[in-house]
Amino acid sequence: MVADWSCDDHLVDTRSWGLVLVLALTACGATPTPQPPPPAPTTTEQPPPQEGCPDSGVRINAGDSDAAMGLRVMALEMTNCGEETITVQGYPGVVVLDGEQQPLNVAVLQGAQSITSDSRYDQPTTVVLEPGATARSGIAWRNTYTDVTAPPLVGEHLRVAPWSGAEEQLISRAPASTSSGAAPINIDLGSTGKVGVYPWRLGDRRVPPGEDVDQPPPTEDL
Repeated sequence: MVADWSCDDHLVDTRSWGLVLVLALTACGATPTPQPPPPAPTTTEQPPPQEGCPDSGVRINAGDSDAAMGLRVMALEMTNCGEETITVQGYPGVVVLDGEQQPLNVAVLQGAQSITSDSRYDQPTTVVLEPGATARSGIAWRNTYTDVTAPPLVGEHLRVAPWSGAEEQLISRAPASTSSGAAPINIDLGSTGKVGVYPWRLGDRRVPPGEDVDQPPPTEDL
């Protein structure tokens, strides 16, 4: 159908199809209002899952903390998850973080001699880790709260580097054990403001190829 219309008389045959009406109005100088583009879909970026073996060739896990008379000890275990033998000596680098993963004002000491009188494991040794082998360390602290002018410090996350210059690994939960599920880290420092770190020593556990590395290390003998 062809509509009869006149720009001068502003006549438009309303019986025409809508497309003809739009064309007629455009020819008369009326420009249709442009429609805004649809909004871009919003996406929430998720952090990549922690899978595979880190570039350092080792994976670090934390165990449950052991408490006695205000003394706390939490084991750290480093597993060679790569394909090459790794030699380490010394202490892991540890940063204690709050619930927002921000560093706390905590002194990190090499050795636990200022935390506990048991200094059996304060001397670093050379540790050779073949693929699947493990090394053990740990952190010690005391839950003593004497300064009521400030709230007690509580660490809920750790950043741990296997050795100086290596990439840090974020540890937020102790892996699940047979007795309980995965538990959040709880480093209840009170007002002491310090932790002692044990040096790496050879562990007695091996992880066969293909087995899950994320198993809780024991706290015995730390």
